[in-house]
Amino acid sequence: KMDDHALFDIFVATLPYLEGGPALAAKLDDRRKAQLLAAMPGLKERAKTLVELVDGAAFLFAERPLPLDEKAAGLLSADARAILRGAHGALSSVQGEWNAASAEASIREFAQAGGHKLGAVAQP
Repeated sequence: KMDDHALFDIFVATLPYLEGGPALAAKLDDRRKAQLLAAMPGLKERAKTLVELVDGAAFLFAERPLPLDEKAAGLLSADARAILRGAHGALSSVQGEWNAASAEASIREFAQAGGHKLGAVAQP
């Protein structure tokens, strides 16, 4: 597997040649560079190509708040919003290294403590 820093450099160098890449490159400030580098271990697990890697990183470049389509908006009931607030709090309280294992443990603990099924709180 390729080193995260080397893959990051290739990612950035490839952007001008990909559809939508120049727009992403224009948004690549120091904060987003740090976020991209921090996300690289998880991104590269799911991507088989550079195009898939760039597609997977799109959430880092998306303007906030994210627009919701009608179906997604319909899923955000009062109960769902309460679960999301609780999950946010659980993730914010992660101590030590912030990685997939610590985030998963925090979400599992939150789900169990709140009597929620894990699928109602998180998806794989």
